[in-house]
Amino acid sequence: MELYLLRHGIAEDRSASGEDAHRVLTAAGIDQITQTALAMLLLQITIDVIITSPFYRTRQTADLIGYNYQLTPVVDNRVAPGFDNKNLLHITQQIQKNSVLIVGHEPDLSWVVWALVGKRINVPRATLLRLDLSSRGWQFMYNLAPHAQAMLLKY
Repeated sequence: MELYLLRHGIAEDRSASGEDAHRVLTAAGIDQITQTALAMLLLQITIDVIITSPFYRTRQTADLIGYNYQLTPVVDNRVAPGFDNKNLLHITQQIQKNSVLIVGHEPDLSWVVWALVGKRINVPRATLLRLDLSSRGWQFMYNLAPHAQAMLLKY
């Protein structure tokens, strides 16, 4: 299994309602995720399913990626803040797909990586991580941060 973890793009500091779950992506955040989607296509990453937190900024992020992959993201409350490796394992067992993209939040994504592979990592906004599951367990494959995405798209 190929597991991709993606943190949402830059979001407004405060929503009109004051609720964290209602914060939307800024124009810069939309640009970030558009760049992420292009980098994913350039790298010929295949995605079978996109699963996202119910928070608005993650749903927007998932929709932007899904548009390029012709996939409708699945909203899953288990990916909301508080998401952990146990939730991840339940989700992946239920869907049984080869290539899964999870769109979520920090610090949850970095904690999941730490729990699965023992690697401490910071996950800036719009960063894509890849982990692979093999007979040896989870393996950390790469971290594609926005600056690396920009460099990739230049060539």
